[in-house]
Amino acid sequence: MNNEIPFANPDDTEPEPEYPSNDKMDPTWKAKWLTALRSGDYTQTTGNLRTEQGHCCLGVLCDIVDPTRWVDAPGNRYRYQYKASTEYDLLVNEFLPEDIGDLVKMPLHGQQSALANMNDAGCTFAYIADYIENNL
Repeated sequence: MNNEIPFANPDDTEPEPEYPSNDKMDPTWKAKWLTALRSGDYTQTTGNLRTEQGHCCLGVLCDIVDPTRWVDAPGNRYRYQYKASTEYDLLVNEFLPEDIGDLVKMPLHGQQSALANMNDAGCTFAYIADYIENNL
């Protein structure tokens, strides 16, 4: 059994997953996201947008778009959840809410899944930022 983490560093020989994208990400949000991922201000975590330990790469994007939408739910499996809308109390914890995906031009399937998989497989924020810079 191979215990290597896929895409764990830029020197891996495995190709990155291909996910079709008709549009490039909004350049303003992309630049802000890249700066945040490379800043060292965020601790990386896996499995959720945000935990007590830190944020996943998509959670960093949520945080820079609207940090007021985080809901602290002590005792809940998903300690920090993100309001899926400014109008409703529906909460999300794994992918971007639809309105944020629309704002930054990143639909749920495709690139979001690729980025979540890279994050959860152990790719660093720096590596993910390079991927975003070159592919979105």
